[in-house]
Amino acid sequence: MPTEPTVQPGLLPVPDPDADVPVIAMDLGSDAPSLTAFLTDHSRARLHTAALEQLRAIGLHPVPPGAYVPGPVAGRGWSAHLTPGRLEMRAPTHLVYDGNLAAWPAFTEAVIANGWVLFYAGHIELGWGANVVQAMRTAASRGEVLGGIVPARWSPSE
Repeated sequence: MPTEPTVQPGLLPVPDPDADVPVIAMDLGSDAPSLTAFLTDHSRARLHTAALEQLRAIGLHPVPPGAYVPGPVAGRGWSAHLTPGRLEMRAPTHLVYDGNLAAWPAFTEAVIANGWVLFYAGHIELGWGANVVQAMRTAASRGEVLGGIVPARWSPSE
């Protein structure tokens, strides 16, 4: 696992004629062996809790086990700006993520159609080929993910 956040997109299908729901999941990377190698179990648990509390403090909400929608919007001042291969996610007080995001045309179309994304962040086990929605549900069942609806815009170039 990486020691920094990793982000992956996903789509939550909805019945026609509505557009599918674009999902962005961010794994905080706080389980990385290089980060936790010298921590006790108690310290590791405190690190997990502190990371989730930071997300709550900037406006994300708990996701009930088995649910997809994390409740209200992520709070005032949140925004997501997507361009080909990149994502910039901002909270009211700081930059949450500015890095690569490999998306595909259907995801881009869903962002454009909806004008928002479901954003999930926490201790989500994301890996190559991971089903983002299933990984989020698994993390929610453990109480290790928070989320919110974030206004999003797509630009074809930076």
